[in-house]
Amino acid sequence: QSIVVEPLAYYQGENSIVWYLASLDPSAGYSWPQPASDTVYSVTVSNVVIAGSPRSFSYQVKVFDPYVPGPDAAAAELAGPDSVPVGSPTTYGLSPLGDVTTFEWIEGAASLLTAVEGADTDLGPFVADITPGYDPRAQKPKFQYSKCYLLTHVAPVPGDEYLTHSGTLLPGAGAALNFECRVSNATEWQEGQVQVSLDDGTSWETLYRRTGWYDEENDFWGDLWFNPVTVSLAAYEGRLIRVRFVYHYIAGNGHSYYPWNPDLTWHNGIGFYIEDVAFENVQLLGEVSSHETDASTGVVFTPPVAGSYALAARGLLFGEYPLEWGPARLVTAAGEAPLSVSFDGVPSVAAGTFKATIRLSRSQPGATILVERASSAGGAWATDGQAIVTTLESGLRYQVSAPASGGAGFLRVRVP
Repeated sequence: QSIVVEPLAYYQGENSIVWYLASLDPSAGYSWPQPASDTVYSVTVSNVVIAGSPRSFSYQVKVFDPYVPGPDAAAAELAGPDSVPVGSPTTYGLSPLGDVTTFEWIEGAASLLTAVEGADTDLGPFVADITPGYDPRAQKPKFQYSKCYLLTHVAPVPGDEYLTHSGTLLPGAGAALNFECRVSNATEWQEGQVQVSLDDGTSWETLYRRTGWYDEENDFWGDLWFNPVTVSLAAYEGRLIRVRFVYHYIAGNGHSYYPWNPDLTWHNGIGFYIEDVAFENVQLLGEVSSHETDASTGVVFTPPVAGSYALAARGLLFGEYPLEWGPARLVTAAGEAPLSVSFDGVPSVAAGTFKATIRLSRSQPGATILVERASSAGGAWATDGQAIVTTLESGLRYQVSAPASGGAGFLRVRVP
């Protein structure tokens, strides 16, 4: 095959020889399909004349998915107890990761997901990233007064449509995603998918596919009815994941598709319809807090209240490029946080009297409030016999007043 030498242009590298699969058109935009496994191509370039002599060069090219971990992949792991006391700092060790010196770690209250999500009132926990032109809360085909989720392709340029669960999820043993769906008025180039991400949405793995198909018996492209689907999440046990639905268009020459048409949706619909979304044995992390640490310090976790928490860590290459999250730990916090005292408002000194309102961190019926005085912050503390404590809210708020005359001094309030 003859080689065409392209003219030199600005912002381009030097002339080189590239190869492509015979089935592809290099003049048209094309995304290389995600390989199911590593694929090795053998390339031979023959009759290369160097110093007047023809030579041949042979080499191999491996096409691989950069988001699939290799056999030497490692992730940050936490070592520490599964049960901790409320309000007390507990340190977890971090497994070393090559040249990584900085780590990010997160904490979040974990609760079991039990809700069955539809779209009757709103999108619920899902966020739609779609092409303008249709409502992701659509009328359920054949059910005039019911709603369901919808992803569909819009002319003239069909693109991928997304419905992403907004939460950070933690699957347990035997975890699964259950839902019902139908891909209606869809060709074999239109595909409903379920995808999972281990890295906050940077990369996604497709776990389920449902493509359009021709139903000869009913002379119809796609599904006529909703189909129950169960997608196993067991492989992600103990890992933090994100989940999304995708309506994917498989681009290519001659790849036809059914575009959205609001006038034709009542009976069978057009697109990827989804309803009754539910998770089995999957924890949802509440408000997630993020922190940075180093390997020597480890993770110091102080649970504010009793309950179940998830902790996870990942390395930061060069201190800023995040790696994949390591396995999460479910930690149970028990007990009550140590009682603390704080000012409720700004203390004041007037007419020789110090006044302050104090608040306890939690209700303590019958609490004893001690006011103590010292000549220096590090000195010996003694009970101030002239101080007056007035109850504002029993067990919670009090007003403290004490003489402020007689020179410099320090006051403190203590609940024994």
